[in-house]
Amino acid sequence: MFIANPIYDVFFKYLLEDEEIAKELIGAFEERRKKASIENEIEGSFKKMAREIQEKDVLIEESKRAIEEKEKAIQEKNAVIYSVVKLLKESGVSLQDISLKTGLSLDEILKII
Repeated sequence: MFIANPIYDVFFKYLLEDEEIAKELIGAFEERRKKASIENEIEGSFKKMAREIQEKDVLIEESKRAIEEKEKAIQEKNAVIYSVVKLLKESGVSLQDISLKTGLSLDEILKII
């Protein structure tokens, strides 16, 4: 058997021969082990929360991009509708006919014109 440090070996052997000191020493080691275990558990919980926050941040960014794309599509659609209504009006089509062809109410058409 290899003894890393004979001085420590003799010291611990001496301490463990006294039952009261041995109990205190073992109790101190046990408390330190429990504390380290709790600290590791807390650290693991923080890391898990950090990962969850990062995942939610990614989802939020993806949602923002999707919303921006939908807003852009809506703006493009509105621009086309605006152009169609203007062209129909300039071509002499009545507001009622424009309303029927586009599915827009007369109020919506008046806002465009």
